[in-house]
Amino acid sequence: MTPLVKQYDGRILMIDEQAHEVLGPVHGRPAVSLRAPDGIQHEISVQDFQFQVSIGNVLDPETDGLRNRLPNAEEQFEVAFRKAVIEQTVALEAEGVTWPQRLLIMRERFERDSKFSKRQKKFPSERTIQVWMKQNLRHGVHGLRDRTFESGNRSSRHDALFEEILYDILEKHYLSSDRITETLVGKLAAAQYREKCRTEGIKPNPHGPKVVRRLIELLPHYDVVKRRLGSKEARRNMLQAGKIQLVESPLERVEIDCTTADVFCVIDDAGNVARPTICAAVDCATGLIVGLQVSLSSPHSLLVANTIKEIMSPHEERFFKKHKIEKRFQAIGRPLAVVADQGSENSGDLIERAIKTTSFELRKNVPGNPDRKPFVERLFRSINEVLTTLPGATQSKEIAAKSRTKRAMEEARLTFEDVESFLQKWRFDVHAHRSQRRIQSALRTREAPWACWTRLQEDHLVPEPPTPMELKQMFFAGAATRKLHRYGIEFEGIQYSSTELRKLFKEIGSGQEIEVRFDPTNILEIAVRNPLSGEDLFVGAKHQELPAISFDELRRLRKKHNPDPGEDLKVLDILDGMLEQHHKKPVRNPGTKHRQAKRATVNWRADQAAVDDARAKEQAARMVAEQEAAPKRLRRPDNLPETSKRPD
Repeated sequence: MTPLVKQYDGRILMIDEQAHEVLGPVHGRPAVSLRAPDGIQHEISVQDFQFQVSIGNVLDPETDGLRNRLPNAEEQFEVAFRKAVIEQTVALEAEGVTWPQRLLIMRERFERDSKFSKRQKKFPSERTIQVWMKQNLRHGVHGLRDRTFESGNRSSRHDALFEEILYDILEKHYLSSDRITETLVGKLAAAQYREKCRTEGIKPNPHGPKVVRRLIELLPHYDVVKRRLGSKEARRNMLQAGKIQLVESPLERVEIDCTTADVFCVIDDAGNVARPTICAAVDCATGLIVGLQVSLSSPHSLLVANTIKEIMSPHEERFFKKHKIEKRFQAIGRPLAVVADQGSENSGDLIERAIKTTSFELRKNVPGNPDRKPFVERLFRSINEVLTTLPGATQSKEIAAKSRTKRAMEEARLTFEDVESFLQKWRFDVHAHRSQRRIQSALRTREAPWACWTRLQEDHLVPEPPTPMELKQMFFAGAATRKLHRYGIEFEGIQYSSTELRKLFKEIGSGQEIEVRFDPTNILEIAVRNPLSGEDLFVGAKHQELPAISFDELRRLRKKHNPDPGEDLKVLDILDGMLEQHHKKPVRNPGTKHRQAKRATVNWRADQAAVDDARAKEQAARMVAEQEAAPKRLRRPDNLPETSKRPD
């Protein structure tokens, strides 16, 4: 019997170079129905189908051109807008105009200004403009962007022992009875905690009503968060709990945040140590970690964008081999809503481009309210609890964080790669298969995250991940116009060329201005808009051995090596300039020796990766050229007629 599909799909799935028609999801089970070229109908699982989507094997004949087209984004003008506001503020102040009048005048001017009228954000207040002016005076134009340093210190006043005791009591009594009150829960937990401390000889940490209330606020449920504190407070907590409790399916709500790991790792041959930054994304319905990036840099937008990208990208086999992961699985898809805080790493052009490209909703939390992200906050506590078992941990069960910093720096033995592999292996092999408390689960089930994800896939259709082309578009945030020539396009002193671009030149000729989009973090490739079809052509650099550096770094190298903007910057000049560190922005405040060593290591790692990649491509190109240039050996045809020997 032919299975019924919920809705006809119509796309094409390429299997072994054969086009299979995608009929649609099957009624009653997590499968997708396909029709083979010979007309035979067959099925694959939803998980396998989504993997095929993520690697680009699912094509849409009707919208292929649209998928290859970069979406039109707003010009990157926030810094220019702030600078213009500051300039007008200074000019009006010189004329003796008061602050209220200045705001009225500037608001009217900018609403009429065609350059800034499309800005969707609310016009800044007096206090905001004053902060911009202060940042501009201290750091110039670069100071107009918000900056944070080593954020994410989430040390608690209570200890893990009291938290475990309290949650055990809630798990046992509070979920099954509405007669027990918050006060009684606190008294029971405090009594058990003091007894435990007495028998083990531990000095008790704070465990009063405020700590109890704070821990309960971190839970996501309506019937656990409800209060006997008055109608106003109860209503606020109920509404917040209700928003989180509505989560029913995978990737319906994903929480993302950055923190500084509670462990020191060795970062160079000199023995310098530093605490890495962790950016994690957790699926609220299942508790599964769907994104985890580890970096030596402070939280920044590229780190967050890579974590979001990981949610929608399958892991390659080399990733599992690198970190020696045994329990391997793929949990990918397009999130419907991503919840983050107000940090500067969660904003900017790169994040806005990712949102527009992948079409998910980004929700920002109210500052100072980590209870609005209970799942990722709990995940970070679990991660740091595991890290306390490693040498170099900044705290332990006996010694608090601030008291153990010096000892942790002396004990650090693991490298940055060791810590990264430890976390990735723990994520797949341990956390994904460890049961959670019902009280800390959005679905109120005592399941392991991966088991819950697998079960929910049968009842809910996980949103498909974006195609490889859509993921590529996330980082192409820059825009410009250039003239097309016979050899291709020159952009920032680098020549870009491809077969498709040469065909376009034959169609439209030379000298025509065409739109160019580029990834500010990578000079190896640009996107060229075909003015005839509207399709974007991704064009690589003519010199394939170029290192993957940013355009800002390229401009600084040009300034050092070749001040003439009309001349092509040679590859050797770029590599030589990188060795001399000419591509790095000068640091005004170098900071302590420890911070200088960490910055130098971060820069060295990035440069080494770029140079190694360039050398690998150069070696591969040389091998191909040698194979093409090598003389071909002659081979005797098999069908030559036999010859007889001449008689003597």
